[in-house]
Amino acid sequence: LELLSALAHDNTVMECDVRDYDAALTSVLDEMKRLKAEEVELHKANGQVEQLHDLLARELKVREQLRDENEALSARTTHLRAALATAAGPLTSDHEEDTSALVEALAHENCVLRSLIVGDACGVETVGEVA
Repeated sequence: LELLSALAHDNTVMECDVRDYDAALTSVLDEMKRLKAEEVELHKANGQVEQLHDLLARELKVREQLRDENEALSARTTHLRAALATAAGPLTSDHEEDTSALVEALAHENCVLRSLIVGDACGVETVGEVA
């Protein structure tokens, strides 16, 4: 009888151990599922980071090209202004009144043309309005 009681007790302890091991195993499997899902998300995020890094590198390259182009255009503009000033220098001193009149006439003509296109842009009467 004592032997049966001891065997029954051992059986009960082993059943409890099996339930504990089953619960621990289930917990470990759930954690593995969660970690695998997290790993997939991390791989996706890593791919997005790589794409963004490539995009940023391309943007920096284009920015550098634009900066170089801007510097070249600024130098060209400076050169052209200097050439224009050199070319116009003698003309402006000799014909300053003629140049001023020409600029005013061109500005007036510009206003007239604008008024024909968009209406009374400069307060200028159009040809049909002159009486």
